Amino acid sequence: QDSISLSKTKFFSEKTIDGRGSVAWFRAINECNKLGVKFCFFDNSATDRDLGMFNKLLECYKVDTNAVLLTLSGNVHNRIVPINDVKTKGCYMNERFGNKVCSINHINNGGTMFSRTSNGLKVHTVAPTDNIFTTSTNYDSYYLPNIFNITEYTGFFYTKTMTASLPRTK
Repeated sequence: QDSISLSKTKFFSEKTIDGRGSVAWFRAINECNKLGVKFCFFDNSATDRDLGMFNKLLECYKVDTNAVLLTLSGNVHNRIVPINDVKTKGCYMNERFGNKVCSINHINNGGTMFSRTSNGLKVHTVAPTDNIFTTSTNYDSYYLPNIFNITEYTGFFYTKTMTASLPRTK
């Protein structure tokens, strides 16, 4: 899919309601397209949204069972244990694929983010805080396998400072 076709997709042609249809997402997907990466967009409006996401991903997997599925979703959707007794996409993936699932939670130390909060959809500034991810190394970003007693994710990706990416305009 070329950049013109990509810009006409529902995801990038309609007004964003939560900040996902950003310039950064568009550029990342467009560059991956140039490398021949195949995409499976899995968001849906099913009654059980996470089960619907899993079923769409399973359809894509069945097309090529040797494929590596890399999903990008919110941190609730990629949890591999239920939240408030409700299964997530990550739970379904974990049940189907077991220890082949790597569920990474993105941790940051503040910065700016274009997202929807109780204050609306806009650029928000998040203040830095000291925690084990910010104080244990000087790296600006890194991956850490889950060495903690945390069952929701198999690893963490840390970014020192987030920078807002605004919505892509037509």
